[in-house]
Amino acid sequence: QREVAKAQKKEKTKFETVAKVIPRFRGWTGKTLFKLDNGQVWQQRQNGRMRYSGADSTVVITTNFLGKYVMKHQETKRTIGVTRVE
Repeated sequence: QREVAKAQKKEKTKFETVAKVIPRFRGWTGKTLFKLDNGQVWQQRQNGRMRYSGADSTVVITTNFLGKYVMKHQETKRTIGVTRVE
């Protein structure tokens, strides 16, 4: 029964959203705010920098094994921890 309860809990914590950063994705610098085309706003919660000058602004936000949110930029495959603001 414990395994079933664990599986059900894991199922509830799964989260994924795919969206585009607007106006244009430029990477992150420390406390970067990411406004998405679906109306959500997320903020970088981990230290780190990444510069990007390409055209693809598609990101995927999921939860990691600890239940924290992680944003992955699709083209570069780079990830950073984020927190939802709106």
